[in-house]
Amino acid sequence: MKLRYWGFLIVCICFYLEGNAQQSNAQIKKIQTTNDYAYLSWGQQRLRLAKIATKLAIDAKYIPGLAESYIRMGQAYTELEQYSKGILYLKKGIAIRKSLGNDVYTANGFILLGHGFDAQHRFDSAQWCYQQSLWYYGTNMQISLVSLYTSYADSQVKAGHYSDAKELYQKAYSVYRQLLFLGRDSANTDEFSKALAILRINYAHLLQEFFQQIKAPRDTLLQALNQSAFFPQNDSTLRGICLLELGNNSYFAGDLHQAKQFYLRAKAYLQTYQNSTYAIVLKNLGRVYLDEGLLAESMKFYNQSKSIFANQRDTLRLAETEFEIGNFYYEQNLFDKATTHYLKALALQPSDAFLRGRVFFFLIDALIESDQSVKASYYERQLSQLFGQIGKEQGAQAFQLSVAYQMEKQRLLKNIKLTEHKALIQQYWLTILGFGILISLISFVLYLQWVKRMAAVQKAELAQQKEELAIHEKMKILQDKELETHFARLEAQEKVQQKIGQELHDDVGAILATVRMKLIANQQDNLQKGSDEAKQYALATQLLTQACDKVRLISHEFSDALLKKFGLQAQLEALRDSITETEGLFVELSTHNLNNKLGYSLELNVYRIVQELVHNVLKHAQASRVSIVVNHFDDQLNIIVEDNGIGFNTTAVQTKPGLGMLNLESRVHEVGGYMLLDSHQGKGTTIVVSIPLMNEKHQGA
Repeated sequence: MKLRYWGFLIVCICFYLEGNAQQSNAQIKKIQTTNDYAYLSWGQQRLRLAKIATKLAIDAKYIPGLAESYIRMGQAYTELEQYSKGILYLKKGIAIRKSLGNDVYTANGFILLGHGFDAQHRFDSAQWCYQQSLWYYGTNMQISLVSLYTSYADSQVKAGHYSDAKELYQKAYSVYRQLLFLGRDSANTDEFSKALAILRINYAHLLQEFFQQIKAPRDTLLQALNQSAFFPQNDSTLRGICLLELGNNSYFAGDLHQAKQFYLRAKAYLQTYQNSTYAIVLKNLGRVYLDEGLLAESMKFYNQSKSIFANQRDTLRLAETEFEIGNFYYEQNLFDKATTHYLKALALQPSDAFLRGRVFFFLIDALIESDQSVKASYYERQLSQLFGQIGKEQGAQAFQLSVAYQMEKQRLLKNIKLTEHKALIQQYWLTILGFGILISLISFVLYLQWVKRMAAVQKAELAQQKEELAIHEKMKILQDKELETHFARLEAQEKVQQKIGQELHDDVGAILATVRMKLIANQQDNLQKGSDEAKQYALATQLLTQACDKVRLISHEFSDALLKKFGLQAQLEALRDSITETEGLFVELSTHNLNNKLGYSLELNVYRIVQELVHNVLKHAQASRVSIVVNHFDDQLNIIVEDNGIGFNTTAVQTKPGLGMLNLESRVHEVGGYMLLDSHQGKGTTIVVSIPLMNEKHQGA
């Protein structure tokens, strides 16, 4: 009897426990499903589902589900621009994931937290999150690691660290190749395709926007567009963004028709979203239609994009659009309206210093054209302050050259418009005059001939100005090609000189030194002092010593052995000593921070630049002293060579450069630098060469 009772009791307990277990499993499944739906949602919908999942997880005391719901809630608040709440819940979710010991999920949480900081332009905090995420990933090869490197690189781009961003994008490609090599199933999923598509698009954007490359970004974008594996099915957003970047690529290359076709295709993919990316497409279409002279279409697209940016509260893009509308009126000589929109752009306080500089440039010019020189002077002072800031961040010279080029292009376009306007006015008055001259047939014939002649002149002037614009845009390409070709010759010459220097040092120098030693050892004691033979012997020994010294100096000048072994500082000191000894010229050398290696290729080019400058002084300047200054700063390297010689006409030299000047320009172009000449006849010469060290040509040097 007792045995039956206990058996019945055990069976009841088992049924009870099994029922609780089934109920618990059902709750966990419900929490996981709700979190999955939250993952696939956005904004308010994601927030609502995340709150439901949070309540369910707390009631069920299911810790992994609570961590996931906190992460989704943080994402939702970030998307709704409630950043403080978003970051709070993301940190809560990360803390729980850490306690559970799941490193990959913890790493993913840090990625999302980094996105939140990026949205607030807190790039240092975002990059710290990405570094933490890399630490938690360790050696795990995951899809999310590709997205992590891409997000990290995007943050570096926004912070202006373009070389670091390029390296991170390349690491993302490396992870992608490793995943393919390992044969992971995840490498064939839509999630991975999307991560790879974003990587390709963002990397192409970096190359064409900040490294001024055209072909490589275009090939990358076309490859992504033509291979459907790079885009998840039905993801029209990525295709639209890819087409937008291809349109930008074609516009940079000067192909307006192709750019417009890409922009129109991007518009078709993105028009259902009505977001900032769609508005960018509309703004760029406005620019293309303006370049084509279709003013009504241009303004329509500008106004549409402006409305979307305002609704999205995207102040940076809104400022860009106001600037473009200002250019719309500027190119029609409506300077008062242009000024109004430039001031609206500045009032939005855009974070992009490059954009502010462009606005200042055109605003100043519009004010000058409107005879408002006092206001123009005020904004010129603000522009000067901005130049100082940009010089510390991204390199003022690249900024100045870019803006100067844009200004010159705009002035040429404005002249074309002005000529057309004058031609129309003149034709109008000539027509009125013609009706008055109808009294006389002879006068009428003369009038027609004069009109025809004037029309031909106006047409010729207009064609000439258009041709000047086309020539101006192609001149830089031709000049760059010429300098690159000349530098290739210099490199070949460099190799020959190094070979000659080595042969002089190793063979000829050694032979002369041996002859000198044997001559002294074998003959000196056999000659009577004061005799003719002793005098001839002494003269021969002196000439042989001079020959040895000359061979040694030439071999050092041709060879780069000293540079390879001891660096740029030692090579410059050897150049100074050599010139002082052989030429009798006082040489003052001043350097800063050359102990840090710059890379052999760059140091050799810097040395050859200094060597060419000093040789020009010796050859032409008739100077008694020369000063050499080489300073190495964080973002650039400066070379200053100054003499007290007779000077020269800089305009003549730049118009028709000799071989020495062409050598200098080729070497300076190769390292991405620029050169300034300051010389007056009878007052000496100063030449300054600046080399930005962020230039991609210096990487891996």
